[in-house]
Amino acid sequence: MSSESDLREYAGRDWQRIESQDRAYWVERYRQFGGLETLRAAQALWQHMKTVRPEWPTEEDRAEDLAHHIHFKALLDRASRALSDI
Repeated sequence: MSSESDLREYAGRDWQRIESQDRAYWVERYRQFGGLETLRAAQALWQHMKTVRPEWPTEEDRAEDLAHHIHFKALLDRASRALSDI
């Protein structure tokens, strides 16, 4: 069980530095191994989730994911149109 000091230490981490290090790590992995490396990582995460929560993803999870993809595609389309006007 975590103590209050453990929780404070966790919350007080330098999250920007951690995020920057994570991004640098994945940039290097991509440079070394290409896009297949990110696909392998995604597949490993998928397998982990299926082990932890065999019912995942639920129909609700899938619907939410699809909604996010549709929204992101709309943003990409807007950006594409805006850049083509330049």
